[in-house]
Amino acid sequence: MASAYGSYNEDNVFYLGSLDGKVNRSLFHGSSNIAYANGYLLYVVDKALMARPFDPVKLDFTGDAVAVAEGVQYDPLFSEAVFSVSANGVLAYQTGNASSTRNTTLFERNGKQIPNAGTGLGEPFYFPHFSPDGKRLAYHIVDVHNGKADIWIQEVASGSRIRLTVDPARSMRPVWSRDGAQVAYYSTRSGKPVVYVKAANGMAVEQKVWEPNLAAWANDWTLDSKALILQERSPSTGKWRLLLLRLDGKGTPTPLLETPGANVTEAQLAPDGRWIAYQSDESGKDEVYVSPFPEPVGRLQISVAGGTQPRWRRDGKELFYLAPDGNLMAAELKEAQALLQPTSLRPLFETKAVPGTFDSFDVTPDGKEFLVNVVATEETPSPLSLVQNWTAELKK
Repeated sequence: MASAYGSYNEDNVFYLGSLDGKVNRSLFHGSSNIAYANGYLLYVVDKALMARPFDPVKLDFTGDAVAVAEGVQYDPLFSEAVFSVSANGVLAYQTGNASSTRNTTLFERNGKQIPNAGTGLGEPFYFPHFSPDGKRLAYHIVDVHNGKADIWIQEVASGSRIRLTVDPARSMRPVWSRDGAQVAYYSTRSGKPVVYVKAANGMAVEQKVWEPNLAAWANDWTLDSKALILQERSPSTGKWRLLLLRLDGKGTPTPLLETPGANVTEAQLAPDGRWIAYQSDESGKDEVYVSPFPEPVGRLQISVAGGTQPRWRRDGKELFYLAPDGNLMAAELKEAQALLQPTSLRPLFETKAVPGTFDSFDVTPDGKEFLVNVVATEETPSPLSLVQNWTAELKK
């Protein structure tokens, strides 16, 4: 497909290729997942599930497309329709809307919503991050019609904002430097995530700082704002790991934290720079851990029964994260004899955060307010439709 991550775009194209590389040609324009079974290619156009006869030997169509089902669930952000087909003549699909409406909402610690009048909050921001002084927000907005995304910087008090990037593809996941002067983010304009740094006031040209083999983006900055903590997919294992990249241009990232057979992601450095919080699925599900920094020898598990997206309070005495049930959790921490220990763990409020995402919330530096991407509308999902011998009607 033409646009990054397969977002809906009229220019997207289905391609046909062979494993030996001898065949590589376009079939037709389209934006959805695609499947082959029983002599047909199946795909979605305008929420209609289409079946078009296809010869797997001649590698060409043998007839026109016919609608098999209408109103199939479809997510334009990822060009993903809800259907599946098997080789023994069974077709499954689901109708309705593929995703709920979401917006960005500010909450107090007790879960009370803070009015957003005059601030510009409320629209669906992605990966929102407060600046170190709490006066600005960095986030990206995705255009669901073409898949493009750009970084924005917004004043919290007034709601005024500037567009930091104008990307032909996607600029995403902004992270503030500790001095608030710069923002790190990644762009997919070259076909894979490449890490860039740009002045937060938009007055300087962006700097390309790292092009990974597979994928990488910034999780945080060191206290001196001279190095980035990167999350990178390992070329050898395919698992996510943490790297440290100095920004003096004199070297490549160095290993920071990697767990065999597990993903280590979403790292954030403690305010004093002596501890690093992150999530890992080594136990079989994501949990939040804290390790010493810059030598992460040993770890302390913070979450219980699952946790993601750790965020520190500015004084380092509290660590927040999201539980699997959507509750925002707060862990109070204290240091004794150079060891960090949790003294309490309690839920603050149920967030209704958008499930399955890693851009759900951020906290103000004082730990008193929380910006959360929440599900704004809840819909009862339609039941799955299961059709046996689905090609029988097409052959009549």
